[in-house]
Order: sequence, then structure tokens, then C-alpha cells
Amino acid sequence: GASEPWRDFVSSKFGFSFASDIPILRKSEFVLLDAEAQYQMGNIAEAQSLLFALQSARDPNAVMSNNSGAA
Repeated sequence: GASEPWRDFVSSKFGFSFASDIPILRKSEFVLLDAEAQYQMGNIAEAQSLLFALQSARDPNAVMSNNSGAA
């Protein structure tokens, strides 16, 4: 109604309940997406920095690699 204008944008096409599957993305997945995007834009150093931040968060003894190019 008029007091709830957001209801005009609610779809009833798909049912929802809290028992439904909910897609969950972890922060690490977004970091990997960002690193890939940075690499594709030519920001190689930023991509490497993002990957190292992810690696060093899991392994405090990690050493940043300077490797680049084709595997």
C-alpha cells in the first residue's frame, strides 16, 4: 500500500523461505575476484599484493613471490 511503497518492487515469482538454499560467498572469493580484475587491467603489482595478503593471512611464514608470466 501507500505506507509501504517498496512492496511495488517485491517479486512473488520465486518462493522464499529461510529453509531455502542461500548462496554464501566468502571474503576470500571477493579478494580473488579483485586480484583477477587487477591483473586483467594491467595492475600486476596490485594483483600480487592482494594474493599475498590472502596467502599471508593463512600462513604467517609466507614469502611473497616475484614470479610472473605463464605457468
